[in-house]
Amino acid sequence: MLNHGGRLATISQQYPNVDLKWIDLSTGVSPDPYPYAYYPNSNLKSNSNFYPYSDQPLDNTLDNSTYHHLPQQSPDLLSISRDYYLKASPVAHQWPNPIIANGSQQVIQSLPILWQQAHSVETTKDTLTYQKATVWLPRVGYKEHEFCWRLMGHTIKHYHTLSDITIKTNTVVVVINPNNPTTELTSMDDLLALEKNLEKHQSWLIIDEAFMDSFPSHYSRLSQPISNNTFVLRSLGKFFGLAGLRVGFVWCSNIWNNRLQQHIGPWPVSGLSLKLAENALADIRWQNQQIINLNKQSIALEKLLSEYFHQCNTRVVLKRSHLFVTVMLDNASKTFDALCHKGIYVRLFDCRSGLRFGLPNNDELQQLKQRLL
Repeated sequence: MLNHGGRLATISQQYPNVDLKWIDLSTGVSPDPYPYAYYPNSNLKSNSNFYPYSDQPLDNTLDNSTYHHLPQQSPDLLSISRDYYLKASPVAHQWPNPIIANGSQQVIQSLPILWQQAHSVETTKDTLTYQKATVWLPRVGYKEHEFCWRLMGHTIKHYHTLSDITIKTNTVVVVINPNNPTTELTSMDDLLALEKNLEKHQSWLIIDEAFMDSFPSHYSRLSQPISNNTFVLRSLGKFFGLAGLRVGFVWCSNIWNNRLQQHIGPWPVSGLSLKLAENALADIRWQNQQIINLNKQSIALEKLLSEYFHQCNTRVVLKRSHLFVTVMLDNASKTFDALCHKGIYVRLFDCRSGLRFGLPNNDELQQLKQRLL
């Protein structure tokens, strides 16, 4: 198992002398989640403080059948997901319906198995082997991709830029767009050129767009024509702040759609999560306001961190995303330790070259100022 953010119980045990309430900024999940997740059967229309940005009518159909029946992916959810993810695509009709998974993590774990199945060859009677891939991943990025491919015995290589990649038969390239945690965004022209080269060699492109929701839709690979060997991963966890629902989507061609669905299984997501996902994806007004709010919050966090590190006489490079601010610095481990002693839990890069600060909510931002300045 890899280390991830969100391990506050473990971290707090490592710093038992901290007597302040911990500020957990370790995950990159929105601090202001979509509200229906808490009150699916409540009439929140009158609560303007909690529910100020949506005119979406509440769906009060969450009765006992939601819990009693096996979960079904309703036609409404599939239609709404197409409207949300393909809204900028002039060729939306080319894309099959997405596969809905138990978070994009389930897809990340399933793709190496799908590769193995698709590239198996019979060597002797009753004996199968499969062609190993060379998998290119960003040197700094979400490490579960690398972990899952390495676990299956594939060759792992890293790139700083796409020009570092050598493409041959049996190549897989993973692009995290925008990158977590570096915030770097790969242009559509570069993605399409890479994709074209991979197609010539019957190789795969996996694009992880878990942090794409706050960008204009045309930045997403889903805004372009479908490609046979490209997989696009999306998640409800980050932008909507609903990581606990475990709802992810993968978009791919029909060549792989049915096979991948078999690996995902028949009931990967609970009925309650599916219904709440349907509400969240349909609520355009809330989504638009969320983008505005996240932008303001990330700017405020970047300003605070700039003041803090200037005060500490520490040379840093700040990189802002709508959902986190990354700080590149030489003494990241030492700074991580100092922050923990202040009851501030952030994400230390696996390579120890930087820190990722998730967004605080408004109350946490004030507490953060008091502890840092």
